[in-house]
Amino acid sequence: MRKFNILSLLLMIMLIITGDVLAVTASEYAIVINLSGRQRMLTQKMSKEMLLIANEVDVAGNRANLEKTAKLFDSTLKGLRDGNAEMGLPATEGKLLLKQLAKVSKLWDEFHDLVSPVISGGDVDITKVAELNLPLLKNMNTAVRLYEKEAVIPPKNNGVQK
Repeated sequence: MRKFNILSLLLMIMLIITGDVLAVTASEYAIVINLSGRQRMLTQKMSKEMLLIANEVDVAGNRANLEKTAKLFDSTLKGLRDGNAEMGLPATEGKLLLKQLAKVSKLWDEFHDLVSPVISGGDVDITKVAELNLPLLKNMNTAVRLYEKEAVIPPKNNGVQK
């Protein structure tokens, strides 16, 4: 009987420790929500930069800005999915969120295929920018909303209450 109590106690301690280590903190959620929200703005910024290039407004400067914006969007999207200690991002674990980020990644791949040639000096396809921008924005917005919902109601912690 005594062995069972000690074993139970050790198991409970391990669950509590593991739960605390795996739980996303409020400050991490704040970073995740902030950076995922910034992603929405970056979709609009890239479109604006391409439209400025198409209208021959500071073409060199806007190509350089477009390159920086695209790299930031890409690295943040990967950080949101896989985690990035430098950005303060924990890896996303929720199945619904991972599914949404996969949608965003697919849309980003299409949009990035439009952005890359422009960065390299190619022409802007304004029709494609208009076609691809809104789905990327809306799906990133859905991801933000899912992160916000998860932050309000954190995932269950292996049955351990804090």
